[in-house]
Amino acid sequence: MSGSFFEQLGIPDPDVNLGAGGGTQAEQTAAIMTGYEKLLMERPSNLCLVIGDVTSTMACAITAQKMHIPVAHVEAGIRSGDWSMPEEINRLATDAVTNYFFTTSEIANENLQKSGVENDRIFFVGNTMIDTLLKHQPRFRKPKVWDEAGLQKKSIIL
Repeated sequence: MSGSFFEQLGIPDPDVNLGAGGGTQAEQTAAIMTGYEKLLMERPSNLCLVIGDVTSTMACAITAQKMHIPVAHVEAGIRSGDWSMPEEINRLATDAVTNYFFTTSEIANENLQKSGVENDRIFFVGNTMIDTLLKHQPRFRKPKVWDEAGLQKKSIIL
């Protein structure tokens, strides 16, 4: 599925794909950490930049920090308070090992401050998801279901 996102968003293919998809949460996390550790040993880095709240975000942040590589987290400080969500666990674990926090909102800043993060490590950068949405808005196309269902503008909530 990720291939279609790269194509649709005009993003170049990654230089490295760890091939860690599939399996349980633990299996995915272990495969990502093992693969990323090997990559960092072969190609050392001065910084690990992670984005969002997916399993690879958490796994790479932990791996980098254990290898004494500073971590920067884009979309840091977001919280739902729902520990039944794997993403919430990923957010908390990632931010626990992050050095530089790039946030999407004042609420995210406040969440980090409440957890003891110093202001000089928090950088409000805005919402990258909204930025991406706005950039690609001219490419939006009406889905087939629109006409099939007889939908009208301003008559539905999405």
